[in-house]
Formats: sequence, structure tokens, C-alpha cells
Amino acid sequence: MILTAPPLIIIGTGLAGYTLAKEFRKLDTERSLVLITEDSGDFYSKPMLSESISKQKTADQLIRFTAEQMAQQLNAQIHTFTRVEHIDPEHNRLSFSDTSLSYGDLVLACGARPRLHPLKNDLSDRLHHLNHLDDYRRFHGALTENTRVLIIGSGLIGTEIANDLAKSNIDITMVSPSSSLMDATLPIEIAKELQSALQDEGVRFYLNQSVESVTDTDDGVLVTLDDGTERQTDVVLSAIGLEPATDLAESAELIISNAINTNRYLETSQPNIYALGDCAEVDGAHLMYVMPIMNSARALAKTLSGTPTEVNYPIMPVSVKTPSYPITFVLPPSSSEPLKWQIEADENGIKALHYDNDGELNGYILTRDKTADKKQFNPQIKPKYHS
Repeated sequence: MILTAPPLIIIGTGLAGYTLAKEFRKLDTERSLVLITEDSGDFYSKPMLSESISKQKTADQLIRFTAEQMAQQLNAQIHTFTRVEHIDPEHNRLSFSDTSLSYGDLVLACGARPRLHPLKNDLSDRLHHLNHLDDYRRFHGALTENTRVLIIGSGLIGTEIANDLAKSNIDITMVSPSSSLMDATLPIEIAKELQSALQDEGVRFYLNQSVESVTDTDDGVLVTLDDGTERQTDVVLSAIGLEPATDLAESAELIISNAINTNRYLETSQPNIYALGDCAEVDGAHLMYVMPIMNSARALAKTLSGTPTEVNYPIMPVSVKTPSYPITFVLPPSSSEPLKWQIEADENGIKALHYDNDGELNGYILTRDKTADKKQFNPQIKPKYHS
């Protein structure tokens, strides 16, 4: 009698889950592979969501492969529209509906969920997010030629969406309690230039302000700000941040801080359970960008195929998708002290450099034509998350 080894099970079919599955299949073509997802399991590029309205892309046009096609490519079983209810790490089992499965290794690639806005109940169907293909489908369906959109939040995603919508000649208003755009990342000199570029595209800004109340009217939604300003809109898009999806990790009693804690092997506090992507905090670093996910998936694929491999991150520049004012950055390590950027500006853009106490370059922010200078600066920076 031949005993079949328990499968590798991946929960989540976003960028993290599917990238891991593809990297794993390059190394192991035989082991049983199961993916479980709460949605359709269709494969698409999530970063495209914040730049596809102006390209007149429908949600279906963003799908690269259906779940059925992915299952065939990966020689895997994919359970769609399935919510895992409980993980039993003592017996290496998970349960959903009336079914339970044993796993040899389990990977949580559950991603992150939009932070809920306090007025979500008042806004009801007029409130949108943009974190998933289904969100995009619903948002895209709410837009017409004369739709007015109010964006709450001025971080990276809110700013990218504002630029994309403005390129589509949609009436855009942004409201944020922050005093400047992307204030957790950009020095004020660059934030002002970015805001000016978006204003030139027609975006209106109400910074240092919050939404106090919303009222349904015959003409859409009347939004009242905390200073008494009133704005009429049709659609409200909340872009106030993401929260790691840790529900399942809690059921398995994994150690969680900002996200699911893992070491550099992506191992959690329970044996044979790993975490990857936006739901994972790897050796104290919670990096919610594409390149950390790709590097983590490659390392974990090696570990799961029999070669334990720590994840190491190279220099990973982030490009902000704001074509009206291009920005590329590598941030220095987190610090409790305000960052002191050395800033130079000319007609080609702004160059902001950051140095450590030893005078070594450890971060940059480049705008407009100067984004090409990243090739010059990347070799000068020592990777922050490298053994």
C-alpha cells in the first residue's frame, strides 16, 4: 500500500499565494498542492487596480487566467469561494464547511483588508474600497462620465487612484486629516509638488480635515467636513489604509503583532505553518509591496521543496503610479527621529537623499526625470533586510 503524503496547502490566491505556488512547482512537480480562496481565484495583477480606470479596463479584462486555468498550469486543486473556518495545528488539519483537510505544510497568504471607515454604515452602498478585483468591478460599475468621486485618505493608494481618475476626466475631491500627501513617506517639499501636479489635473484637496457626516440627497451624497465645508458627491472611495488578515492565525494561536510573526524562513510560531505577503511580519519587517512578496515566495518555495532558505531582500525601489508627477523611493530604516533629507531641486525634478550616522547613503526619493538616477544610487545602499 502506497501512502500519499499530506499536501502543501496555501490559503489565498492573491499575488503571494499564486507566486509561491508557481515558484514551488518549478522545484517540485509531484507533491500534492491545494489552494483555497474566498473569491473566484482568478489571477490578476493587484497593482494594476490603481491605474486601470484611465486605461478603460473592465474587471474581466484585468484577469490573466481563470482559477481553472491556474489549476491546470499548477497541477493543483483550487477551492474557490471557500472560507477556511479553523486551523488545528496540533493535528495538522483545517476545516471549512463540512470538510476537513490534513496538511503537511500550510501557508497563510491571506493578504490584508481595507481599514473600515467610521461612517461605513451611513455611506452604505456609496462607499467603495479598491483592494481586490471584486472591489474594482463594483467601483468601475459605479462610474459614469459625470460621476463625482470623493476620496478619503491621502496615502500612496489614495494618491495613485486620484491621479488615475483625474486622467479619466472624473470629478475628484480628496479629503484627509493629514497635512500633506503621503506624509508617512514624502518630505513636504516633494508632497507639495505632487499636490500641485494633481491640482493641475483638476483634483481638489481638503487636507487637515475629516469627514464629519454624510447625508443622502436627491443629488447623491452631501459630505460635511469637520470645519463645516460641504461637498456633494456620488461615490465615496475610502483609502485609509489596510489591516493584515489575521483571523485564521488567531484561531491557530499564532504569535501576532502588527501581522503574523515569522522568522526569515517564513516559519510562524507553530510547526509546519508559514505566512507570506501582506499578512506576514518577517523578522520584524512588515513590507506591503510587490518585491518583498516575490523574494519571500522564492525563498519559501525552496524551503518547502527541501532546501531551507532564509529570505533576503535586495534594494527594492518603489515606484509611485502617479504619471502626472513620477516618484521612486527607497526609504531608510525606521527611526523614532524625524528623517533629515538632503534635498536638491531643479527643472528636472527633486532629489532627496538620506544618510546614516556614518555618512552612508541609506535612502532616496526621486521625482520626475530624476527617477532614472536610481541606477546610480541603488548600488550605494546596503540592503536593510539581508543576512
